Amino acid sequence: MTPPPARPVRISGDLGDWLLHHSGRVYRAEFHPIGGPDGPLAFWSASASSSWELEALMGGPLPPALHGYLTGHITTTDHTWTRAASPPPRQTQPARHHSVAFDGGHGAYGEMLARAPLMASWAQEPYRVDLLPAGTLADGRSVIAHRFWHHGRVMHAQPSQLIAPGSAVDASELLQSAVTWIRRFAGDTPPGEQAWLVRHGPALTVLTALPEHPYPAGTRVVVDVGSYRGPAGGVVVDTTVAAHGPPLYAWRPDAYGLPGHRYQDRPDQVVLSFREHVRAALVVPAEAGARASYGARMSIIDHPMISGGTVVRVRPGGDGGRQYELKLDNPAFPLRWYLASELQLTTPAAWPTVREVLAAREAAGHPLVDGELLIGLREESRVVKDAAGHLVPDAPSVSPSTDPLLDPDADQPFARLHCATASPDPPLAPLPGL
Repeated sequence: MTPPPARPVRISGDLGDWLLHHSGRVYRAEFHPIGGPDGPLAFWSASASSSWELEALMGGPLPPALHGYLTGHITTTDHTWTRAASPPPRQTQPARHHSVAFDGGHGAYGEMLARAPLMASWAQEPYRVDLLPAGTLADGRSVIAHRFWHHGRVMHAQPSQLIAPGSAVDASELLQSAVTWIRRFAGDTPPGEQAWLVRHGPALTVLTALPEHPYPAGTRVVVDVGSYRGPAGGVVVDTTVAAHGPPLYAWRPDAYGLPGHRYQDRPDQVVLSFREHVRAALVVPAEAGARASYGARMSIIDHPMISGGTVVRVRPGGDGGRQYELKLDNPAFPLRWYLASELQLTTPAAWPTVREVLAAREAAGHPLVDGELLIGLREESRVVKDAAGHLVPDAPSVSPSTDPLLDPDADQPFARLHCATASPDPPLAPLPGL
């Protein structure tokens, strides 16, 4: 006896619900507006040959859990192919705060996406390209999918690359391979996606091209800094050649621009590296040693009206984690506390000591609060009341700081220069398809 179909995926939004189906052969996306035929929007549906094609139909990404659910569950016996005459209205695109429900699972759309971090992401307005894992084959090879965005809307998504077990992965090369895929296979995509890929492929090819040595000022680079730490990201400032030595690059590490870094407001501070240690890149590694502390930037996962804010205070959470008070980007909202699970760290901070955190807090007019944490790269302290009832930091716990880029007081193995930096954003020639 054939089991009854599973429930379709339902993404419930402000103006209606998306229902996502799989018949065993055909995938289908349906938008059911609130209010039915008398509502502000009309019913819309279209079919696809894979769950990845559903992303372009809806204009938004599907979390991995939904790709897996749709692939493994029959939700309808309807095998009819339908093709919409035009894409759905922009207002129907799933948003972070929308809710998701399917057999055996539910949650907020934004939270489900946040739990599935991307392998890499490159963006230059109006484009963005994401790389994300899409499963593993029986022989152990990893499947990598790409996702192309335009003006904040998903235009195309597709598994496209295979990585052998144990292979070194270069995110910049994978991103360029995803763009190369357009030239080879765009003709195999649905008509709407095909038209967009053909039109915008040339612009994406130009934007993701990497220069050859010598790199011009403003080039994004990854630099091998030896055994002191992992590879570092930065921007080329100048190329210099010693009188009797190899060519060198003067480059400014991304770490120097973090909130709290002693060189944040010192654009003259750069590092010298041999040319063979420097390579142009679309994606650079994050500063893993920096902290989620005062001045760090956070995005809010599933709030409909707030994209993010700046950390003002940190305190221990009841679950052993931490909570963060944010000064929100929308000035209409007051300071507000959030659980760590509600946030994503986008820009960490690099205050070396508690003393420097205190000085910055005082200058900004943010008084201490009992029980909050003051966090530096090599110190951490909790605010307590002294015998007189005054709020003061207790004796800090101290850990050695060994990262020479994050902390200027750490042992410095790099040659440094003081020079004026070039603009990190050189003018771009007009591109086709923008």
